[in-house]
Amino acid sequence: MKPIHEDHLFLNAFKYAAIGMAIVSTEGQWLKVNPSLCRILGYSMQEFEQMTFQDVTHPDDLESDLQSVNKLLQGDELFYETEKRYLHKTGDIVWGHLSVSLVKNDKDQPSYFISQIQDITEQKKLSVKLADSEERYRKWIRNSPEPMAIHEDGTLLFINKEGVKLIGANSYHDLLGDQVLDYIHDDYKKIVSERIQYMVNTNQQPEPYDVKLVDLQSNVIDVRLSSVPLEYQGRKVIQVFFSNITQRKQIEEAIRKNEAQYKSLIQYNPDAVYGINLDGNFILVNETCTRITGYNEEEFLRMSFRSLIILEDLKKAEDAFKNTLEGKPQTLHLTIQKKNGNRVIINVTSVPIIFEEKIIGLYAVAKDITEQLQIEKELQKSNERFKAIFEKSGIGIVVLNRQGNALEVNTTYLDWFGKASEGLNTGQDEEQLFSQLLNGERDSYQVEKKYVRENSDIFYSDITMTILKNHEEAFALGMVHDITDRKRSEQLIKESEQRYRSVVELYPEGLFVHGEEKLKFINEKFMNLVGASSMEGVLQKPLIHYIHQDDRCKVSETINLLSEQKNPDPICTEVRCIRLDGSSFIGELSITKMKYDQECAILGIIRDVTKQKEAEQKLKEMNARLEEISKMDGLTAIPNRRNFDEVLQAEWKAASQTSIPLSLIMLDIDHFKAYNDTYGHHGGDECLKMIAQTLKKSIEYHKDFAARYGGEEFAIILPETDQENALIVAKRLHSMIEDLKIPHIGSKVCPYVTISLGVSTLIPTPQLQAQELIVQADRALYNSKATGRNRISVYAR
Repeated sequence: MKPIHEDHLFLNAFKYAAIGMAIVSTEGQWLKVNPSLCRILGYSMQEFEQMTFQDVTHPDDLESDLQSVNKLLQGDELFYETEKRYLHKTGDIVWGHLSVSLVKNDKDQPSYFISQIQDITEQKKLSVKLADSEERYRKWIRNSPEPMAIHEDGTLLFINKEGVKLIGANSYHDLLGDQVLDYIHDDYKKIVSERIQYMVNTNQQPEPYDVKLVDLQSNVIDVRLSSVPLEYQGRKVIQVFFSNITQRKQIEEAIRKNEAQYKSLIQYNPDAVYGINLDGNFILVNETCTRITGYNEEEFLRMSFRSLIILEDLKKAEDAFKNTLEGKPQTLHLTIQKKNGNRVIINVTSVPIIFEEKIIGLYAVAKDITEQLQIEKELQKSNERFKAIFEKSGIGIVVLNRQGNALEVNTTYLDWFGKASEGLNTGQDEEQLFSQLLNGERDSYQVEKKYVRENSDIFYSDITMTILKNHEEAFALGMVHDITDRKRSEQLIKESEQRYRSVVELYPEGLFVHGEEKLKFINEKFMNLVGASSMEGVLQKPLIHYIHQDDRCKVSETINLLSEQKNPDPICTEVRCIRLDGSSFIGELSITKMKYDQECAILGIIRDVTKQKEAEQKLKEMNARLEEISKMDGLTAIPNRRNFDEVLQAEWKAASQTSIPLSLIMLDIDHFKAYNDTYGHHGGDECLKMIAQTLKKSIEYHKDFAARYGGEEFAIILPETDQENALIVAKRLHSMIEDLKIPHIGSKVCPYVTISLGVSTLIPTPQLQAQELIVQADRALYNSKATGRNRISVYAR
């Protein structure tokens, strides 16, 4: 065995190793340390030579370390590994993974120890943070204001206190082990069972859906289920939030207007408008109804609305019909089946028909939203790929320090408040409660708050604040529940005493009637779209005034064309609209011809579709980015195998059309497995990166293409290159890698990293395939390896 000072390979590996290495005497004296160990513990090499390993070992770990050393000296063990704490020069604790081997002399007597020390401090810190994170998560689910449960294949493993309360049990112990389906109404057991099986099989999160529960007192409760698969205590389980929607406030609206005044509005409305009697049969439909469904007016008047609704939505449609006849206007999405069997998703707004203070039926306005929902669904799926389970809860969550500053928030919170610094700022009324919470004088408190967002929208929230302790420090965990809909519904109930509003005034989009020269009628939504504070100022101007100058000609031509036709179909187009403040938005303009006050007029609807267009653009950009990422190798940042296959096929096709040579170089890092074994996978990864970047820099011809073919194997495509020039390129690559002089003490051919190369050249013909070029280059590469590695072979037939 060579002395250490003569073993150059060992000294190179010792000096340049990424982990700490040391030679230690049998008494514990540091004889030699490498730069990595100096960096890890903060001492210079001269300082180490004056110390023993006992001097830098944490007192609590010293005894066990000495016991392991004695076992090596007594011959009980050949080596030992352990995790221990070291004392940094600054006094900080450094966690290290220690591997120690005993080296003996020619007389089999202990000579010295070789120690390897890997810094695992950050790993230990991450473990502590993970434990803290899991504790916050457990606290959150226990104190969530939403009922929540965890089950495994339908068997309850956990249910929080709100869930116990909803089911009507005294304790969650009374429910553990029960089957979820035991509390599901018979009508919904099949769909719940199917959803559970879907998540077990696919590990995917389904869309939220509504079902009925039956509590322990046999009461039927309407709930919305939101489920997500996750791991809980090492088991694959399903987490379920079930929101009670039984007490949803219903909005009462009423209409009383002279029906004759708005008959033309209904008949010529670009959206489907229809009337239904108390039995559910159609009594009035406009032309848009017949165009959407394919049924003519006579067929409609012999039908019930129930015959159009698909079975899955029939219950929802019946409930909306019933609620409307009770004086509660409804807005909902329904799927209908057209006469030709195709399905269409529509957004329906219904209001009761009141005559002499009695409800005699309902009016409804429906719009085909199939395409819009499809775009929204695709965008939502794309976003959900990048969201964690915690982010999908539907509850805004924030962690505050003692000063009330937000330390951590989820996506839902940001969606509601716009930025982390907003939302839960404690006002003077709440300061005492907040202080008591963090001082441990109370476990939690609950408040309701009202906010005005930057865009002037009103937002109501129900906030539950609980204490969250992390070691010696206390934080406040805020769970924000959106109760805006409830508050708005309550407000609308108060306003429902104003019972005489028309269908037009309630229409959800901007609606107008344009006479010969100017606007004759607008609803409030149109007024809001153009940014007006009153209707009077808007009605004094023509529609063109609110259209962007570049689109005015198009709108004028469209209106003139519509006016000249006798019975025209409605026309829909996109235009840029201008508000009174000069800002603009993208509008979907639908217009048709009508009679208004015995005169010819234009009935139109303007919808703000700016967000929809932005969503479409965002989806296109995201898909393009994903396509770009999919073609690059994540480690080396050069093209991957998939990209290589596509480029080779393209170059093969181009070469076959011009009958010019196409060359390919396949290369492999010699003894790379030994490199990984010696320098670790991190060192191997760094080596691959250096090789890849060298190949990338070596490309001189703009059409040449370098890619990672797989593992430690790379490939270079050389278009318009014959065998002689391909060999020149291969020699240049071989020299560039040698010049890197990457140490490789595990190599059998050289103390540095080397490569073996295989070169093949073909002139593509119809009888050949691109795969033949790969096969030839691979055979040449195999020959280089078989004949000693660190060389170049050219394929010869």
